[in-house]
Amino acid sequence: MPARLHRGFTLLELVLVLMLLALVLAAAAPSLGGWNRGQRLENTAERILSAARFARSEAISKAVPHRLEIDATAGIFRVTRLEAQTWVPAGGQFGRDVALSEGMGLELVRQDESGTPAIDFYPNGRISPATIEIWADWGEVVTLQSTAAAESLRMVRDRGGA
Repeated sequence: MPARLHRGFTLLELVLVLMLLALVLAAAAPSLGGWNRGQRLENTAERILSAARFARSEAISKAVPHRLEIDATAGIFRVTRLEAQTWVPAGGQFGRDVALSEGMGLELVRQDESGTPAIDFYPNGRISPATIEIWADWGEVVTLQSTAAAESLRMVRDRGGA
């Protein structure tokens, strides 16, 4: 009985498969770049929502009003608490200035037209209704909103270009 020959892949076959795989990945790379940009914007919105959740929970647990302050000009946000009629930085990671990622901006619109660039969180769980729009220089926009004092800040729509 003759011995069987075990065939494997030749070097040429392996090189051709790798070249084909590289071409497919090169064609898919531009669309993956857009996904990454969208994720950065989504992550920024989630950080702001986390700061709002932190401010609300601190206001309730410590029975002291807290505030999510927005500085649209500088592109930063922070959480402060009311102490002796003065707003001072709250503890934790949101008690200091948190900068937005490069190429992003934001705007706060208060529902009550007070003009204060902040959302207030009260010990009874209520908040001052507001809308925050976060945008990226490539055209995408994410909106965070609370339309009523008893409603938490949440992401309401996501629209955009690229």
